[in-house]
Amino acid sequence: ILDKTGTLTQGWPDVTDVVPLAGLDASELLALAAGVEKVSEHPLGEAIVRAAAERGIAPANDLADFDYTPGRGVRARIGAEPVLLGNRRLMEQSGVVLNGAEETLAALESEGKTAVLVARGNQVMGLLGVADPPKPEAAQVVEALHELGLRVLMLTGDTRATALSIARAVKIDEVIAEVLPQEKLLEIAALQQQGQVVAMVGDGVN
Repeated sequence: ILDKTGTLTQGWPDVTDVVPLAGLDASELLALAAGVEKVSEHPLGEAIVRAAAERGIAPANDLADFDYTPGRGVRARIGAEPVLLGNRRLMEQSGVVLNGAEETLAALESEGKTAVLVARGNQVMGLLGVADPPKPEAAQVVEALHELGLRVLMLTGDTRATALSIARAVKIDEVIAEVLPQEKLLEIAALQQQGQVVAMVGDGVN
């Protein structure tokens, strides 16, 4: 079993798309997102802060109450307003209106990008597309594992559409996606209970 981010992919994501909604422009959206993520140690958060800096955009100030939910995203306050950055599950859990973002969300994921929804109050203000391409050697490693007679699976917290796009690129045909970090162990245990002998390769929280 191979984790996706940082194992099959380079692990240094870059912001490729800034899609404002609800009257914001791209600079305002990126400033809002970077204002929340400037204290984050997550690779996606670091990519957002770096993207703002590269574009000469100052992160929004008055950050408070930063809270990270593994596998979903972050919550904080910018001034008096709650701001959320994360995936669809975080938005649905928080009662946030997607504000017509579904089509853009699907398009970004179909390109193998991670879509980060940015919400203020209870409304999505825009999306950021973040690309983390496969490592150059990933497909070769997967092919070598297959030649050894091993079954190779990808196990990731990312959405199924994004996971499948990366899986196709590295020639993995079995994908378990949208799994929270603490649930990955359960997926491995389930395979072991079927009599499989399992090796897991990952990093960080894995």
